Amino acid sequence: TQNLSQILHRITVVVNTQYMLHRTIFILFILHVSASLSAQKSRTSVHGVVKDSLTGEGLAYVTVTFEGAGVGARTDINGNFFLETEKQLKKIRVSYVGFSTKTVPVKPGIYNDVIVLLSEATSNLKEVSIKPKKYSRKNNPAVDLVEEVFKHKDENRKEGLDSYSFRKYEKLQMDINNIDDKFRKKWYIRPFRFIFGNVDTNIVTKKVALPIYLRERSLSAFYRKDPQQQKAILHGERQTGFVDEEHEEDNLGIDGEGVSEYLNSAFSDVDIYEPRINLLGTQFVGPLSGIANAIYRFYIVDTVEVDGKKYADLFFAPRNKADLAFMGNMLVALDSTYAVMKVEMGVPKEINLNFVTDLHIEQEFQKVGSSGRLLLVRDAFTVDMNVLKKSNGRSILTHKTSVYYDYTVNQPVPDSLFKGTNLIDNDTGKVRKRPDTWWLGHRQLPMTRSEAFVDKMVDSIKTLRVYKILDATGKLVGTGYQRIGFFDLGTVGSFYSFNDIEGFRARLGGRTNARLYKPFQAEGYVAYGFRDQRWKYNVGARYSFNGKIPRAFPQNQISVNYQRDLRIPGLSLERVSQDNAALSLQRASRDKMLLNSVFKIEYKRE
Repeated sequence: TQNLSQILHRITVVVNTQYMLHRTIFILFILHVSASLSAQKSRTSVHGVVKDSLTGEGLAYVTVTFEGAGVGARTDINGNFFLETEKQLKKIRVSYVGFSTKTVPVKPGIYNDVIVLLSEATSNLKEVSIKPKKYSRKNNPAVDLVEEVFKHKDENRKEGLDSYSFRKYEKLQMDINNIDDKFRKKWYIRPFRFIFGNVDTNIVTKKVALPIYLRERSLSAFYRKDPQQQKAILHGERQTGFVDEEHEEDNLGIDGEGVSEYLNSAFSDVDIYEPRINLLGTQFVGPLSGIANAIYRFYIVDTVEVDGKKYADLFFAPRNKADLAFMGNMLVALDSTYAVMKVEMGVPKEINLNFVTDLHIEQEFQKVGSSGRLLLVRDAFTVDMNVLKKSNGRSILTHKTSVYYDYTVNQPVPDSLFKGTNLIDNDTGKVRKRPDTWWLGHRQLPMTRSEAFVDKMVDSIKTLRVYKILDATGKLVGTGYQRIGFFDLGTVGSFYSFNDIEGFRARLGGRTNARLYKPFQAEGYVAYGFRDQRWKYNVGARYSFNGKIPRAFPQNQISVNYQRDLRIPGLSLERVSQDNAALSLQRASRDKMLLNSVFKIEYKRE
């Protein structure tokens, strides 16, 4: 009985101790959460838009700062901005070249929504007339500063080094932008409404975006000046969306690697020191070009101090807003280097850039190694594309963010790295099949909740019957082929046609696909004209030496083809399908055609 009593006493002590411990942890947790919520509630947040007081139009790249703190931002192309600080500040300062600076009161510790109207700055002359300030290149310190930056650019850009290497992580995302309640309630969206649990709200524009595509890349880059050579090695690439790289045989000719290369071309890297900057297939004049003073207006807005060094806040904008040039700000070192430390720029609304309603570029530079140069460590590129160019309409929003790290400068680079003619080589044959664990160790930017959900969202959509019908219809219309096992029947638009020589023309054809044998494809068709009573036909085959699907990027293939068919004089037999139903709709008579017999063997390598 005594032993039993001691055991029960010990059990009671242990239970009470664990209870008190759990209770203490729970109380500390509640206190921590309460403190976090209190801290969040006490933050001063300001969302707003800056407009021209006369026209009511939003002003792009206006500087907005909290008075008494080093917290600031610039407005986007439509004049929107967002600021936030933990300090209990009561005023924001809004300044813009050519406009009077304005101080706006805000309530500390809460969320503020403001509209700021700026008036053009004026100067009173003796005649009492009022005129706006005019830009002059003479005795303009901003122009002198840009000329110094241009003179020293070879001493600052990384290509001025004897050699360098770095690692790069890149994330590219595409969203459907401006998802509003009206769109969510559309009858044809009803089966997909579950995807709206994955939307993001932009804190600056207040627009809601739905991610639909995500690509990650990890690579190493190498450069040497003498002899001038450069090379990149791709370590990993991952695409998430409706391009299925693991099952290429089911893509009906949609090439995932080709899509990736097209994106690389359209959203190429930006070098602020380059005189010409290529973006979206368009060539822009850079603000540090040799002819920049003839294209741009420059102003020194302010001087700022970063890590004990002074920088000029330089504003630039095209003289003619329709020119292919940028507007924005850059921070330039006010020392003997005249190096660029930060760039933030976009394009004016008036620019004639197809489908583009917004374009924004940010770049940050930091001192790297013993060279003392400011080298690029982060850049972000955003473009909003809308067919109708309506700022409030749905559009495709693309973000590309890159992080540059592990720089090595002025160290010998082995010749073996530069072998081959390709600018980018794969370090293994599995760069597009890296597991999630590999990406966890190489991802330099954290995945947001919506980005991580893209895979699951796409997989869920693909299981819906309505999506399967839309997907099959889209592929049939887009490619002209209907898949039947290892054979693609098509092209559907050429099954029936009519012309003055053949009368009614019937055609049947198709091609094999990767389900039969991935690197090989046989194709052909047979056609018969009921008026001329002649058979026409085509037979061919192609083989890809790199193991890829024929026609996939980069091509390394041989093809053999024999064709006997009619041709409309003046139209290419190879590039234009002349027996599709659309060409049967003609007003003029077409009673002269050529009967061709063509044999062709071709080797193609990209």
